[in-house]
Amino acid sequence: MRSTKEVEQIEKWGTGLFENAADEAIVRELTRESGFAKGPENFLFPSNVESYREELDHGALDRMLEVRLPMDLSTENTTQDKDEMWTWPPSRCAGYRLCLLGAVMMQLGCRVRSDLRLSMEELHTIVGFSRNAQVQLRHALNVYVDGTPYNFRAKPQPIGTNSDDWATNSVWGDIGESFIMTDVTTDPMLKMMMRQILGPMLKCVAAGDNDHPHDACGRCGKKKREDGSPCQPCSQCGQRRYCSRKWYLLCILKNDMTRC
Repeated sequence: MRSTKEVEQIEKWGTGLFENAADEAIVRELTRESGFAKGPENFLFPSNVESYREELDHGALDRMLEVRLPMDLSTENTTQDKDEMWTWPPSRCAGYRLCLLGAVMMQLGCRVRSDLRLSMEELHTIVGFSRNAQVQLRHALNVYVDGTPYNFRAKPQPIGTNSDDWATNSVWGDIGESFIMTDVTTDPMLKMMMRQILGPMLKCVAAGDNDHPHDACGRCGKKKREDGSPCQPCSQCGQRRYCSRKWYLLCILKNDMTRC
């Protein structure tokens, strides 16, 4: 059974483009809107990149852009409530969604219209993307060539990062148990220890940045500051949180801020 917190919180496994469940959900919506994708497929995991690109270049993308461009820089198109960004359903402004659409088109190698490119250049730093995502978009806009798929190098979602998912916990338990040679004579207590202790440890290592909830300190995992108040967001990215200025400064000194 999934917990209430899990249902409400949007999962993140990194700070770049397509490294959170909100971006993936929006891409699924865009895929359905295109009208030609089949079944559960989406633009991030196409079964045939060439066929997707041909459909988009021959009218599908233009139809999607008709209702989006031109886009002004009004508050409605560029602003969103940060408190609601990481709770379901995903709350993203029109500018954020347009940039995400453009990024997916680059990843597929589609022709990117000049007005779409210009809008992305104007919007990508002001619509709520993390610093890493902004850098990714800036580089893509600088070097992208129509017809050549651009690789944003998004980290895949680690298996088993959801602690309430018994199925993936079982997978990590199997991996933990595999570290010892087991047969019918192996002590059942030893098997259980490997599943329940080593399995979760391996799971946390695979999860990387996602080993602490997004509302906890990104350095130590504490949920509150010493005075009992919530952890404060990073002044650079506004997403990673810290329970003390000590950890914040330490991350800067160790260049850990590249995670933002």
